[in-house]
Amino acid sequence: DINLWNSRVKENDLIYHLGDFSTAEYSPDNSHNLKQIFNQLNGKKFLTCSPNDSPIAKYDLKWVASYGIQEITIEGYMLVLSYYPFDCWHNQLHGAMNLFGSMFESQRKHNRMSVNQNNFFGLPLKLEQIVKQINDLNFVY
Repeated sequence: DINLWNSRVKENDLIYHLGDFSTAEYSPDNSHNLKQIFNQLNGKKFLTCSPNDSPIAKYDLKWVASYGIQEITIEGYMLVLSYYPFDCWHNQLHGAMNLFGSMFESQRKHNRMSVNQNNFFGLPLKLEQIVKQINDLNFVY
């Protein structure tokens, strides 16, 4: 729901979408409809592409940027953003977290978490929510 999204996301919030934004087949109508929805969603949106993302999602929408894998630091947290989970990733031993968009994870791993929106009712997660969940999962080890 666009209104629910916009109640949680402000216009200048950074949004990192980790794949599967849209799998719609290409047609002028689908492209037009997806653009309308996309343009109503608040936030400065970045895409990490998945193999399932349609050409509409990858090329027709006005992402700030589009990547295969992103390495970023936000509020002192090193993040490796991807569609698939990694067994090892850059700066893993220095606290970097692997956040990924694929819904399925075969095993839990320290500092790795699926942020697939299907797991969170289609709503974006705030960084502090992610860090808390990862810390809670890490505590189990």
